[in-house]
Amino acid sequence: MLDFPPIALFNLRAGDRAKELWITRKIILETISNLVQVGYIITKDVASSYSRTTQLIPEF
Repeated sequence: MLDFPPIALFNLRAGDRAKELWITRKIILETISNLVQVGYIITKDVASSYSRTTQLIPEF
């Protein structure tokens, strides 16, 4: 996520991000869920592409 401007929207599937980071998709999904719970990011599922639009909050 930090590859993008701080207040930006971007679409990446968890599997794509996991491949880039050499970790599992499950770890990506858990991490995103944790960041949403603490309020650092806002997400919206994009059903047509099975991905999630993620926006970092300004404070992050």
